[in-house]
Amino acid sequence: SFYTFAACSEGPRLIGDGTELSQRLKHCLSACYSYGKGRCVDFGYEITETADCGTGFKLYWHGKYEGSFYIGTIGEHNVYNATGALATAYLLGLDVAGAHAALTGFSGIARRLEHLGNIGTRRIYYDYAHHPTEIVGSLKAIKGTTDKVTVIFKPHTYTRTAALFSEFKEALMLADYTVVLDIYAAREPALPGIDAERLAAVIPGGVHLKDKDAVKYCLYNTVGDIVLMGAGEVEEVKEELLSLINKE
Repeated sequence: SFYTFAACSEGPRLIGDGTELSQRLKHCLSACYSYGKGRCVDFGYEITETADCGTGFKLYWHGKYEGSFYIGTIGEHNVYNATGALATAYLLGLDVAGAHAALTGFSGIARRLEHLGNIGTRRIYYDYAHHPTEIVGSLKAIKGTTDKVTVIFKPHTYTRTAALFSEFKEALMLADYTVVLDIYAAREPALPGIDAERLAAVIPGGVHLKDKDAVKYCLYNTVGDIVLMGAGEVEEVKEELLSLINKE
């Protein structure tokens, strides 16, 4: 299906590096370019700077240095996406200087590692991550800028929690402290044996709490920056955090 879709496009094709699928597509399609980490891809990046609010990186084309760039967001996954955007601009003959300016002025979007503010010295983030891969990317990004991370996580749907239970466990173990809220059912009925308490129990140091108790618990029983993840009633937890940020 991916091959059929890609074969319909005209002009150069850009494929992210790092998966078996990407390697197969690159060998099957003409005018195909790869992008990813390092200098062994057509468009590669190397991270040169990580800060609280941004990341610097170098761009390479066939191993040749093309320039240094900066994005106002954290996380290697954002650098990966920025490299894909730069590669697209490069292949289409767009103004690279303009792309540089656009990236420098980009500070992210709502609910994607959105920095809500600080409570004391603790930075508070809001993230829509509700799949293990997204959770890993976000937690790695935050851990790259701080010593400790506390995550408040509300699982999204019973079926996803059941299907990816082990993956959720491994992803959330990247945090130093984990609070698991009751599952947001959305459109689904509950599944026997699948609940937030069970997920919290398999995470070292994890606890299961009701939404209304999460913020107070985190402020008095954990340290480090706090990231709120999930959907549904998690908005109410966000509002409580915002009220504390505004008091600061």
